[in-house]
This record gives sequence, C-alpha cells and structure tokens, in this order.
Amino acid sequence: MDNQNIFHKIETVVSDMVTFVGWLIWAFIKAIATIITFSIIFALLSAIIPIPLMGTFALIFLIWLIYTHRQSITTIIAFFIACMLALALVNSIKYSLFPDWVMVKYAPLFRTEFMYKKFGSTEIKSRTVNNLTIHGTTDLDDMTINGPLAVYGRLHGSDLKVKGAITIHGQATLHDIVCADDVTIHGQANLKGIDVSGDLVVHGQLNIKRGSILGTTHVHGQAYIDKSTMADLMAHSEEITIKNSTLKNITLKQSYGRKIVVTLIDSTVDGNITFENENGIVVLKNDAKVQGKIIGGTAEQE
Repeated sequence: MDNQNIFHKIETVVSDMVTFVGWLIWAFIKAIATIITFSIIFALLSAIIPIPLMGTFALIFLIWLIYTHRQSITTIIAFFIACMLALALVNSIKYSLFPDWVMVKYAPLFRTEFMYKKFGSTEIKSRTVNNLTIHGTTDLDDMTINGPLAVYGRLHGSDLKVKGAITIHGQATLHDIVCADDVTIHGQANLKGIDVSGDLVVHGQLNIKRGSILGTTHVHGQAYIDKSTMADLMAHSEEITIKNSTLKNITLKQSYGRKIVVTLIDSTVDGNITFENENGIVVLKNDAKVQGKIIGGTAEQE
C-alpha cells in the first residue's frame, strides 16, 4: 500500500508539472501574439494619436486589467513574466538574423519630447530631435539636436547643430559642427569647421582645422591645430603643431622628464606657454609670436 501511495504521489506530481509546463508554453505563445498585436496597433495608432496620449491610455488599460483580475494576481504576474521572456526571445532572434537592423526606442511615453536611443549601425539625415544616444557605428548629416548627443562607437558627422553636450566613445570625424556645450571625445578626433561654446576634451590624437573653442581645450595625445581660435590649451603631449592660429595660453602637463616640442607656424599665443616638466622647446616659424612668457622651456627661431 505504501508503494502504491508513493507511485500515486509521483504520478500526481509529474502530471501537475506537465500541466504547468503546457500552460507556460501556451502563455508564452499568447505573450508573443500579444506583443506582435500591440506592436501593430501601436504603429497604426501612433500615426493619428500623440505618443503621450497613447501612454496615458496604456496606463489606464493596465490599471483596469489589474483591477478586473485582482483575484488572480498570480496569473497576471506569470503572464507579464512570459511577456518579458517572449520579448527577450524576439530581440535575440532579431539581432542574430538581422544584426544591422536599428532598434529605435521612444523612451518618454508620458512626455512630449522625443529621446531617441539607437542600437547597431546607424545613419540619420535631415532630422530634428531633442536627445540622441547611439550604440554602434554612426553617420549623422544635417541634423539639429536640442539636447545632448552620446555615441558609443565611431562617429562621422557633418552639418550638425547640438545644443547639449557631445560625448563620443570612439573615433570621431566631424565637419561643420556647432555645439553650445562641451565636447568630449574618447579616441582620435578629426575636426574641421567646428564651433564649441564650452570645453573641448580629447583623449587621443587631435587634428583640428577652422575651429573656434571658447572654453578650455584638453588634449591627451599629439595635436595638430590649423586656422583655429582657442582660449586656453592644456595638453598631455610631447608634440604639438599650431599653424595659422591664435591661442590665449598653453600649458604642457608633466611628461615624465621627456622633451616636449611646441611648433608655432604663423601663429600667435597672447599669453604664456608653460612647461610643467621644465623641459620644453618652442619652435617659432615665420611670423609666429608669443606675447607672454615661455616658462620652463626655451624658444628657437627658424
């Protein structure tokens, strides 16, 4: 009798587990169908209904759903878990089969401003957005961004107007850029025709032509500056070349006793050039001038 009871209990447990797994699979299928259905409905309604209003409707529907099924709250929780698993599966399949697709997320459903987040290789032209965050290789052209721009990857940008800060984690090639805040680049920077109202920070080699930097320029690497106007330049570098440009002050940070060479070609430094390691040379070519003092180094006229 005891053995029969044990086998009966095992049979009951196995039967319950099979029933639960079957229910979970069915809920999983329904979750996928629900996500696809709501995606289609959202895409159709977004053309005629403002996104903040749609977000309000979605919130009201969610509250009504929870209130209606308040007696079976565990079913609602299980259904939402199944939805999350289904969404993860759909995204995994999408990125595996179509890695170059761009996923756009309208983050603030309950606000009137749009904040774009993009993943993958991205190319955007002739758009106006409030905020832009991109993960991956990026090409931007003829855009107005009314807030910050953040790129985690290589960036090629032209004809951009950015009212917030620009942060780039990767190599940057920028042409005809106007930024009303700071610009920070973690990688090599190739800049042409750039106006920065704040600071310019480059962790890598800097090549700039026709630039106007109102704030302080910080460079951690070699720098080549041509036809540009800058306020103060602070550099961790052993070699800087400045051509046809005007700067206020130049400070060369410590370089572990190595000789630092600053070459001025038809350029003017209105203030001082300071070598913190006291082992610097300023090479003056053509009509180059230093209106202030050379501290910690010497000048050579060529």
